[in-house]
Amino acid sequence: MKRKLVVLTATIVTAGTTATAQAERSATTATLEAKARWTAMHGGITGQCWGCATSKMKWQSRALVIKQFSRAGSDAVRWALCVVNRESGFNPGAVNQSSGAAGLFQFLGHPQYSSWGLTHDPVYQVRAAWQLSNGARTRSHWYGGGYSC
Repeated sequence: MKRKLVVLTATIVTAGTTATAQAERSATTATLEAKARWTAMHGGITGQCWGCATSKMKWQSRALVIKQFSRAGSDAVRWALCVVNRESGFNPGAVNQSSGAAGLFQFLGHPQYSSWGLTHDPVYQVRAAWQLSNGARTRSHWYGGGYSC
């Protein structure tokens, strides 16, 4: 049985941006998030070590970071990508065996966040980092690791 998807397009210009463009961006974000979650739960995370994820999972994790942090500008994107690369190698399942830090951004002891989400859900991890960094304005949580982003 074939299914057809019917897309209705309405263009309403508001403040220089069309409603169609906004809807497309929203749909693209939702699709990326759904795909990243699916990949993470179906073999995208290959271990708890730095970088132990499939190339698809790493690419999707990177895209999630770019999508979220681009709201604060290119410097925020550069900083967030640097942190994720250094901390987890873009593996949302990374866990530091000595400290217990987990996820893309290597969260450590933040009781307001779900420990399951921090080790399995890349969307949750990127949103938590956005929230913890106060929209990329507070970056001190990730300093002191012997590197500078």
